[in-house]
Amino acid sequence: MLLSHPPGTQQSGMLRTTTWGTRLALLTLIMLLVAGLSFAEGKKHKLSRDLEALHNGATIDVIIQFNQTPTTAHHQKVQGKGGVLKTNLDFIKGAHHSVPVEALDALADDPEVVHISPDRPVSGSLDYVTSAVGAPTAWNN
Repeated sequence: MLLSHPPGTQQSGMLRTTTWGTRLALLTLIMLLVAGLSFAEGKKHKLSRDLEALHNGATIDVIIQFNQTPTTAHHQKVQGKGGVLKTNLDFIKGAHHSVPVEALDALADDPEVVHISPDRPVSGSLDYVTSAVGAPTAWNN
């Protein structure tokens, strides 16, 4: 049984195959481009933006998170780049190190490193405790 096509729209089986082959090749090319672009900046995503603006010559305290609980071998890699271990942070699969700024890119290149961020100061805050526990009501009674 032959299918009829309106004039000018009839396609041979070979032409349809070539069209789909071209579409598939184009889709593959686009996928490869997207994958390449996403991996091109992979190292940058490991470094906190706070660290990207630092200049060489300084030493900075950082938290380095690994893809597993850090071992002696992990700490030795950091020490090989001039780092000094300050505190193990096994609960976050990381450690607090003091490292030269120029070593940050090399550390970010390590496939076992997940993220590097500055050791930011933290402090507790009791600003909302009184209202959270209803203290003003108790004070008024």
